[in-house]
Amino acid sequence: MAKRPNGDGSISKRGDGRYNIKWYDIYGERQTSTAKNLTEAKEKLKQHLSDVERGIDTNEGKMLLSDWMDTWLEDYARLVVGPSSYANYYSNVNKHIKPFFGNIALRDITTYQIQKFYGHLATAKRVDGRRGYLSANSIKKIHMQFKMLLNQALANGLIQRNPALNVKLPKIRPKEMRVLSMEEQHKIESLALNSENRNAFGVYLCVSTGLRLGELLGLQWKDVDWEKKELNIRRTLGRRVAFTEDGKPKGTAIVIGDTKTFSSRRRVPVTADMIEKLKRFKAKQDSVRTIAGEAYKNEDFVLASDLGKHFEPRHYEELFYGLVEQAEIEKANFHCLRHTFATRCIEAGMDIYVVSKLLGHTNPTTTLNRYGHLLPDHRAASIEKLEKYMSRQQER
Repeated sequence: MAKRPNGDGSISKRGDGRYNIKWYDIYGERQTSTAKNLTEAKEKLKQHLSDVERGIDTNEGKMLLSDWMDTWLEDYARLVVGPSSYANYYSNVNKHIKPFFGNIALRDITTYQIQKFYGHLATAKRVDGRRGYLSANSIKKIHMQFKMLLNQALANGLIQRNPALNVKLPKIRPKEMRVLSMEEQHKIESLALNSENRNAFGVYLCVSTGLRLGELLGLQWKDVDWEKKELNIRRTLGRRVAFTEDGKPKGTAIVIGDTKTFSSRRRVPVTADMIEKLKRFKAKQDSVRTIAGEAYKNEDFVLASDLGKHFEPRHYEELFYGLVEQAEIEKANFHCLRHTFATRCIEAGMDIYVVSKLLGHTNPTTTLNRYGHLLPDHRAASIEKLEKYMSRQQER
């Protein structure tokens, strides 16, 4: 068949029935590729020429999806997210996305392939060995990350469109929250306050303030405002995947850093009774510190070992589960203390916006979606108020 002028590239038929494609890149160097049929050849040539016209290096179009993910993690994600989020991104890429897509070219990925990927995640065995399937919420988080890295590829001119934009995700069904009954709450509060392990006091503090476990373990005495009766929540402590300078995992480490989100930085008011309990708790800690002498390494943590060290999150959870077992409470994890606090606030008639601030939610909508079903139904009373208001307006 007749060749096109060099400026427009060229298509020629091979002896095996396939087609050769030739064009010149932005550097004036000749590039070649093949196609199964003439229609595919025309589409590929059109794509290459479009790239050249836009100043895009067509060689980068050959980049593998897996290579781009590594680039995105190192050059983009690490710069804008914290250690915890980066660990999750790294895990999602290497445990889920790369194994499914293999050595596919970045430019060749399609919306349908991504749709199949999410279907696979929803029905395949979990890669972490846990029972059941990956939750719809976990798949949504992977999708948000996938969409971000493909958006960056689009911004860099490596793809023409983001194929992750029009996929359908599994429906998220809200999990049933475990909230302690009033009787269960009284039991665990009593055990926490009277335990031989003085640090069990932290369980009482959490069910009274709604702190997350990491926020509790990161709380220091300098964060307690004795005069204003407030706790200044500004850091979190947790065990996270550790990374080398080049972004490769190297086991885990305790990380003390900023709170989960900016909104999580907050001041939580406490009662005068709680302030007195905190003072008594500090006096016990000071006694332990005196006994330990020079061996005590004061890190200023509210919850600390007999030698002043911070708590390992897993060890504190073990302490909590010991109290749960003593109280004969079933199916309760540490986070249920936070749910219990929020529930008691709403039951007491507290405004949902105030509850949101106390919990450190980024948006009151999150609080409303999670706990709105607990709000009393004031519809009838509200309609009566409206009727009285309209009647007064008509009388004027």
